[in-house]
Amino acid sequence: MLAVEAEPVPENLPQNRSTSLDPSQPTTDGNEPSDAGISFNPTEILKFWPQGTRHFSKRVALRDGAKMATEIFLPPGEAPFPVILLRTPYGRGGGATRSKAYADKNIAFVVQDSRGRGDSEGVIVINNENEIADGYDTLEWISKQSWCNGRIGMIGGSGHGKCGRMAYYAKHPNLKVVFTGNTVGNSYLYSFFENGVRRKGYDWALTFRNVKKTPMVPTLASYDHKHWERILADAQDNKTVLFADDGWFNSFNDGGAIDDFIAFSKTGRVYATIGARAHGHLTEGFKFKTKSGAKSTGVKFPSPLDILIKGEEPEVPSQLKYFVMGDIYDPNAPGNVYKMTSVWPPQNTPTRYYLNEDFSLSASEPTSKQGKTSYKYDPRNPAPSCGGGFSGGVSGALDQRKLKDRSDILRFYSAPLETPVEIAGKLKAELYISTDVADSTFIVKLIDVYPDGYEMIVREGAFMARYHEGLEKPSPLEKDKVHKLAFDFSSTAIAFNRGHKIAFFVTSSSTPAYEVHPNTYDPVPDYSQSPVANHFIHCSPQYPSSVILPVTQSP
Repeated sequence: MLAVEAEPVPENLPQNRSTSLDPSQPTTDGNEPSDAGISFNPTEILKFWPQGTRHFSKRVALRDGAKMATEIFLPPGEAPFPVILLRTPYGRGGGATRSKAYADKNIAFVVQDSRGRGDSEGVIVINNENEIADGYDTLEWISKQSWCNGRIGMIGGSGHGKCGRMAYYAKHPNLKVVFTGNTVGNSYLYSFFENGVRRKGYDWALTFRNVKKTPMVPTLASYDHKHWERILADAQDNKTVLFADDGWFNSFNDGGAIDDFIAFSKTGRVYATIGARAHGHLTEGFKFKTKSGAKSTGVKFPSPLDILIKGEEPEVPSQLKYFVMGDIYDPNAPGNVYKMTSVWPPQNTPTRYYLNEDFSLSASEPTSKQGKTSYKYDPRNPAPSCGGGFSGGVSGALDQRKLKDRSDILRFYSAPLETPVEIAGKLKAELYISTDVADSTFIVKLIDVYPDGYEMIVREGAFMARYHEGLEKPSPLEKDKVHKLAFDFSSTAIAFNRGHKIAFFVTSSSTPAYEVHPNTYDPVPDYSQSPVANHFIHCSPQYPSSVILPVTQSP
């Protein structure tokens, strides 16, 4: 389980009784009991449903005795029905509005406040692992009801979908399909931290605890990764069909869809879609459109509702449909198409692009025996975030020239490409660094440089240097000693067009996407005494810093 060193979780959390609908006593048709005291007004929800729809409320007890506020909508007609379940931390009032899409399909709809939220009892767990057991217990209760025909599906997007994604791991025999999108399961791994660095998404957790700010920086958290691997191992051979979607500029690393596809596509049925979007539509920077006349390769996904309503077992093997970004101006350029694959990453050649002391980026190993570059990082003057994929701000393919005057960003550029280079898969970096502080953060960015100079961010990643020996073995840096930082910074798919340059930037801050590091090993209350770090990036045959790209098509 997660232990947040800098911010202990309080034992007794205040209950949030707010709802998006006016509170009133729930209605009943007289045949189903309604539990008193649950603040929920179904009037607006029932407007979506056909005449004769029945509504009632329950407090569903889980294995530890905590009771979950639950609303049930039964369509007119003779039970039993297939059931759609939405468990949500955002209030079952708003969650119930999602029933509109299913109100005419002869499906029962159940919406429930998740643990510690709305009118449900219990204490929130930061990494959502409790949702595996909580989801199982709720599914078990539904499956025993006379109005359930034994086929249950779970839905949800963003925060609404976290519970459904975790319930997938529970392998409940009556959970036939999960179709959640734009979401993650384990928040710690995919939203709150990246390679040890606190991300903007962590603020989402603080709002649930009425905590304004973590009192010490950097925020440190320990996590039992082996424990999570056991959870994934136990969830293998999952009979539940999983549908998931995500975007290359979303804020969830690879946890939104890709890592679940990798973990379960071989032993289960997973159908994932990755588009060129953020946590919503791209509002600034470049926007990508599917090339005119382009057709996706591969097979057609099965229908989630057919699986739920008709009980159909999909014969189509697991598939991932992903968008390959490309030049937005050149209609003849590669990319801007969807492709399909049965494995992730698709077949590729890991190709190193080396950093050189003259700030070039090349496929040839560096030759300067003492090659290195440097910059000063001052936590009191951090670089602002500029697009990429962070939560709570403008995400997307923004122009990095907005930061061109900052001296604390090292920029390495390839020569103009003679032929296009297409990549698809996980991005990796190997930085050989030395510094005069005991710890710091290093930020990397992959950039597509257009012939007109536009520096389009493709992906941004972070790594806290104390984890140079592994996330389970933090240790301070030795002054002026060269340390190797090897890490991945999630997946992408893009075709760099002929005439473009591939660029790789290195810096130490991107706020608010990542927490500003104080350049100290021990956490401190503020940045008032933070030293200015002198960071060196080594670019020599002995210490060949590089970015490793999963090239599917190369010169």
